[in-house]
Amino acid sequence: SRLAAGCFDAKLLLLVFLLIYLSVRDLGPSSVTGFGLGLLLGGQLLFAIAYHVACHAVWHGQTLGKWRMGIRVISADGQPASVFQLLIRGLLQPIDVLLFVPVALGLLVIAATPRHQRLGDLAAGTMVVRLRTRELVDDPFPGETWSGLPVRTLPLTPGVIARLSPDDRAFLRALVTRS
Repeated sequence: SRLAAGCFDAKLLLLVFLLIYLSVRDLGPSSVTGFGLGLLLGGQLLFAIAYHVACHAVWHGQTLGKWRMGIRVISADGQPASVFQLLIRGLLQPIDVLLFVPVALGLLVIAATPRHQRLGDLAAGTMVVRLRTRELVDDPFPGETWSGLPVRTLPLTPGVIARLSPDDRAFLRALVTRS
């Protein structure tokens, strides 16, 4: 899922870069050679880092790709990642992505570490986790009040029991077992 999220984000960034290149190319042939090309490539690298840091900071540890795949970046202690951690993680991302040893260095480090962290995660003290999906259960009596029910019973189906808090369960247990 991390690889799929990364590919989605890379496609999105590639589309933005292509649009920027096409708009700069229309300015004239001399603007895309030499120094101008270096500025364009350096700007794209900074834009990619800024995209990841800003998205993670604003969207609670997710880029658009991570959101689609149901994963997010958190601090290694389980708390939300700080902006400083996200910045360190983002600054090391080009090394993880662009440095190829037989494959990208980030993939090797992810495969070799027990928590599947890349180099940026290890340096920043972050990790990528899957979001828990919470199954929603339909209300057995939508829009009804207790006194309006024809038969005043509450079927305790697994869905209803799952929505009860521990206090609710303790209350029902005390209510049923009282003499």
